[in-house]
Amino acid sequence: MKVQVQIVTALMLIAFASVVPTAEAKDIQELAMDVNGTNVGTELAMQGVPYIDQNGQLMVPLRLADMYTGYESHWDGKNNIHLVNKDAKIDMDIQIGSREYVENGKTKNFNSAPFIHYDRTYLTVQDFEKLHRSIRWDKAQNTVYVYPAADYDSTYQISGQNLTRVTDGKEEKINLPKDISLSTSDEIQSQKVIGKTTYLAIAPDDATEWNVYRDDGSTLSYIAAIPATASYFVKDNKLYYSGGTREEYTKLYVKNLENEKSAESYNLLYSLHSCVMMEKDDQIVAVDPEEQDHLIEPLDKSDVSK
Repeated sequence: MKVQVQIVTALMLIAFASVVPTAEAKDIQELAMDVNGTNVGTELAMQGVPYIDQNGQLMVPLRLADMYTGYESHWDGKNNIHLVNKDAKIDMDIQIGSREYVENGKTKNFNSAPFIHYDRTYLTVQDFEKLHRSIRWDKAQNTVYVYPAADYDSTYQISGQNLTRVTDGKEEKINLPKDISLSTSDEIQSQKVIGKTTYLAIAPDDATEWNVYRDDGSTLSYIAAIPATASYFVKDNKLYYSGGTREEYTKLYVKNLENEKSAESYNLLYSLHSCVMMEKDDQIVAVDPEEQDHLIEPLDKSDVSK
């Protein structure tokens, strides 16, 4: 798998030194993190953030990404971590301080041993990708993007006013809607696979809104505009999304895509912006950083502010 957008090829195999860091906070550069298209805000001392150590090595926190990418983790209180993804296809045992790990009964090796930093488990970027995750490091935005490796078989690129999709090395131009045009300042801000359908959020980096599109094969269909950085999900011709500013992080918007009416809005008792929306048992849930599920569809009225 490759990841979305601008610097796909160059960033998939960044060369970093394989050194376990021992630096103090003043010696490292903390980075922002985007998991599955959702901006994750946290502090290093809490759930952990990716960072570049004094040796130029990109380090990724296991716990934070685990919360958002479908793994359940169990720590025995000592040095052992057991990871299982939700469909049980991947079952892993990791030991802090050991390069050796077991995946589905087979013994394998990391390049460097997992280590503890600020009471959180970290892996080098190369080893993190062995957990069936893909990493994209955007130096200009100081942001690390994390994706499940199985989700994205294709990557998308904007070149001038054209959009192309690359699958297994084959490049294909995608037709845009007649009233939509791309500019050289546009970038793919988010790539999200829901079921078997890919959705793209496209906008310039400094835009206050993202335009969401659906990949229909040979053409791209416009869905709606959402606030920049919003968490979103699409199901049954409805678009669910959060607010994009700090004042609106608790907002839920629900737009019926079959009509031109404005989106309905709800004030929630938690930050939807900090959650990842997904489908479970034919319901839409928002999974928060504490791994608690909140019902979005049908909406749990106890989560709505009076």
